[in-house]
Amino acid sequence: MPEVFDLGRGQVWYTQFPFEDDLTKSKDRTCLIIGWSSFGLNDDQMIWVMPIFSFDGDSSKAKSNDILLDAFGIEFLKKGSYLRASRVAAVGPNNILKRDGYLGTVPVEVVNHAIDAMVKVIERKSPIES
Repeated sequence: MPEVFDLGRGQVWYTQFPFEDDLTKSKDRTCLIIGWSSFGLNDDQMIWVMPIFSFDGDSSKAKSNDILLDAFGIEFLKKGSYLRASRVAAVGPNNILKRDGYLGTVPVEVVNHAIDAMVKVIERKSPIES
């Protein structure tokens, strides 16, 4: 079972992803690791993840800031899988489902594209004027 430091940017794992309206509840979801933060101790590390949705094949459920992953040739994900740039979460290492949870690693351009999309979402929602 990998330790926190074995996890890497661009890896896709099953993760206990928190609900937006009740952070005490979560759902097992496929997620892309986009980064992590560390406050000095392994127990304090948080892993930044972005959920992946397939919408049961109904692409009409995708939002404008969702990123369709089909063009990147990622064979270990279902056709019609999307990254949701507006739903980034910080999860603890214990939320990564390490046993049978690793699916694969995406190309670095997918991670960069995801982070760019996340920043655009934040800029649109920010009440701070520059």
